[in-house]
Amino acid sequence: CPWVERFAQKEAHLMTDENQAYLQIGKHFAGHFSVNHSAKEYARGDVHNNTAESFNSILERAKQG
Repeated sequence: CPWVERFAQKEAHLMTDENQAYLQIGKHFAGHFSVNHSAKEYARGDVHNNTAESFNSILERAKQG
C-alpha cells in the first residue's frame, strides 16, 4: 500500500483488531500484533488499538459538527 509506505515507518509495530484486512498491511511493518474484539479482548499487555480508536472518534465527532 503506497499510503502505508508514505505515512508509517517500516520499523514500527502495527497494532490492530482482528480484521483480516490488516494481515497484508501488517507484513510491511517490523511487527504486527492484534487484539480480538470479537472475544471481548481489548488489550493484552502493550497490545491495543485504543489510541487509533480514540483518534477516529474525534474525527467522526468533528465531521458531525
